[in-house]
Amino acid sequence: MKFTILGSCSGTEPMPGRRHASTVLELNGKLYLLDAGDSCGYTAHLLGIDVTGLEAIFISHPHIDHVGGLPYLFFLMQKLKWRQGEDFAHPFDIYIASPEVVAGARLLNGGDAAPLNHMTTHSIQDGVIFDDGDLRVTARHNGHMGETAAPYHSFSFLLELEGKKVVYSGDVKSISELEGWLDCDLLMMETGHHDPVAIAQYLKNSPSRPQRLLYVHHGRKVLADPEGCRAQARAILGDRVDVAYDGMVVSL
Repeated sequence: MKFTILGSCSGTEPMPGRRHASTVLELNGKLYLLDAGDSCGYTAHLLGIDVTGLEAIFISHPHIDHVGGLPYLFFLMQKLKWRQGEDFAHPFDIYIASPEVVAGARLLNGGDAAPLNHMTTHSIQDGVIFDDGDLRVTARHNGHMGETAAPYHSFSFLLELEGKKVVYSGDVKSISELEGWLDCDLLMMETGHHDPVAIAQYLKNSPSRPQRLLYVHHGRKVLADPEGCRAQARAILGDRVDVAYDGMVVSL
């Protein structure tokens, strides 16, 4: 299995070499997408990843830096099949707490793009939301959007695959919202709203901590000095820490 970072930036103004949050998972010949920030389809295609084969898309929450790439992604999926002289016929699923976002992407594609006719939209609630025998995804709501009662629209994900556990934080109000999941093989932790050094210190003091920590969805502190932030975090947790960049591949 491997994860490819398509976009490593939070919702800042454009940053050189960095797009908004998106990661693709390749597992047993299948493709899955975590968030769909701007240019996720564009970047995936240039990296040689065939987005027409996506099995499922998981959207952590409906902020623009996590969903802004959906309309073009759907357009690209159809365009690539058209260039190959084929019809798009691959069924896939999208999991999102705000289905109106998908409706907007459909509108921007003229309402009849072939991929949309083969896509099933699922709402997200706490608990297991997906299990195809290769990948099991559990959702847990968080406080990022200030909601204190259901329906919730911001979620973190626990991915279970090939005997390993990967936590994708999404955007969280506090890392404490991930307690119970921190004893994982890989934690993909956002730094758009958190100090990376404080995150490392929290994990050092936690009875459970990930085998590997990958900072994603970078805020200004990491963007200003990614190598310096990595060095500071490694001084606390050792070399298990890394800082994501666009095009980075992480294998487990």
